[in-house]
Amino acid sequence: MSNHPVVSNPDEITPQYITHAGIEKLIGITVSKQSLWRWETSGYFPRRVLLGANKSVWRLSEVMQWLSDREAERNHRATPANRFSVEG
Repeated sequence: MSNHPVVSNPDEITPQYITHAGIEKLIGITVSKQSLWRWETSGYFPRRVLLGANKSVWRLSEVMQWLSDREAERNHRATPANRFSVEG
């Protein structure tokens, strides 16, 4: 007997990891692997998980949180109080 759960409908499984191509599809723009690497090393984007010498993926939950953070930043900048404030 296996310790793995039985899945009756594979469409109900939420992927835990996402590939470079999946990231591009998710965010709707083309982003180079070099840009993702720069974003990662600067702390702007989640770190990848290396599955092998030539295969890396990202945790879907971390990428979704990154997108949520970008939306929150946009919403914060777009509020009238913030748009017209002068700091100095």
